[in-house]
Amino acid sequence: MDNMYYVLGMIAGMFAAIIGVAVKKYLDKNRRGKESFDERQMLVRLKGYKMSFFTMMLYNMLYAFYDLLVEESVLSTFAAMIMGIFLGALVFAVYAIWKDAYVELHRGRKHFLFLFGACGLLNLLNGIRTLEEEIKRPECQDMQVYLVNFMAAVLFGIVFLVFALKGLTEKKDEE
Repeated sequence: MDNMYYVLGMIAGMFAAIIGVAVKKYLDKNRRGKESFDERQMLVRLKGYKMSFFTMMLYNMLYAFYDLLVEESVLSTFAAMIMGIFLGALVFAVYAIWKDAYVELHRGRKHFLFLFGACGLLNLLNGIRTLEEEIKRPECQDMQVYLVNFMAAVLFGIVFLVFALKGLTEKKDEE
């Protein structure tokens, strides 16, 4: 029965993501030709995507060697692969933020600070709740699903800190 709720939650999440993307596409249809990123930002973002991709490939290669050498891995394959995806996203976000290419021109960073801080906190709280549930159900511990929330909390927390540090350094440079 618990598995059914998990599957329904996954389906609802995918449905919500599809609706979100459709709404975003509809809203952006009116903005065609009004690109908010300048050429420098686009080049920095492309370099960030490239760095992110190669970071994920290097991580996957290193994890494959690790998995071959160690009999019993510390992480499940599921958790390890999700960690690789988060690592790639983190590389892109940190690089783009530090090079002023994460946020569109003439848009403030304050709502991003709030968004990343809130997402990090919510993932941390959800990870603690999921960990408590998985301790009670030993048959589900091999997937280590609770680690995904902790990894997401770390990801959002680091991006939040990078945004805050970038804002502080810019304020210091202005003075």
